[in-house]
Amino acid sequence: MAKISIIIPVYNSEKYLRQCLDSITYQTFKDFECICVNDESTDSSLTILKEYAQEDKRFKIISQKNKGVSAARNTGLNNVFSQYLTFIDSDDWITNDYLEKLYTTIILNNADIVVTHHIIYHHTDNIFEKESNIKKINNLYQKILSEKNKTIKDIFKIADISRSVWGKLYKIDIIKNNRISFFENVYSEEDFSFNILVNLYMKNVILIDDELYVYRKQIPSLTSNNEQLRIESLNSFIMLTKELEKRNFTNKTINKLCINGFLHLIGKISKNVSKNEQQKLLKLIIEHFLYLKNISINISILYKLKLQFSLFIVKTFQIKSFNFFRLLKNII
Repeated sequence: MAKISIIIPVYNSEKYLRQCLDSITYQTFKDFECICVNDESTDSSLTILKEYAQEDKRFKIISQKNKGVSAARNTGLNNVFSQYLTFIDSDDWITNDYLEKLYTTIILNNADIVVTHHIIYHHTDNIFEKESNIKKINNLYQKILSEKNKTIKDIFKIADISRSVWGKLYKIDIIKNNRISFFENVYSEEDFSFNILVNLYMKNVILIDDELYVYRKQIPSLTSNNEQLRIESLNSFIMLTKELEKRNFTNKTINKLCINGFLHLIGKISKNVSKNEQQKLLKLIIEHFLYLKNISINISILYKLKLQFSLFIVKTFQIKSFNFFRLLKNII
């Protein structure tokens, strides 16, 4: 059994897949398996995967009908039997000491998660760029690592500031023992939700102050000003809130974070949403406000008023209420 499993969801990645797989092949750390989940690619991705699997038995291919990146990662999770796990996207790549540094760090510190920085590669311009928030990330981790007990706010901050699942090495027991998986049928913030759930169960997280992962950013960005993805983010956050309640994570702090997060995401809905879509959203928003009222315990009078007033605004002003939430977003 390999010490580390790598999960790569693959869908129509023929242009970049070889660079990704080569970076894995030539790792200084050799004891790994790479589970490539082919999500019904229609290009030559599967042919490339078979080529690598034939040359190197550490590469394993699982093919499934097209269900999206979350379902592909879940398929990978169901086939992991190693001690540690990392995710890599098929259009990105890693430095040759990525696995070695992550593994050494997680073993020496008996950590549940090890996180590394990444470099952004602007594909169109062929330019490499450092993360803009490295200093903020370092300061946050130093603060958290210096505390004996991490607060719920810290956990949400960690997941928020380092949202991706790539660039991390996870102890698999944290994921398997707590039955954590990716939300399927949503196409935004699935990484954030996964990390929130993992972080709630972790005891020790370590940051490596190295740039070991290269994230390929293509233009136009899939997440830039895309209204559908903003709606997907709202749906994903609703699913996360319900999952937290299902797992009995419903203390005062979590309830406040869920309320503020929901209000903030409503405020991101732009004026460009069709009236038909807005009507669907209003129904969803009203339902979730009522849900939040039911599950929120020991919250302050201020937060009770927030919920009650927001519900009143939505019911009274209907579509016009989106204007109110766009203003409210700036002060939450």
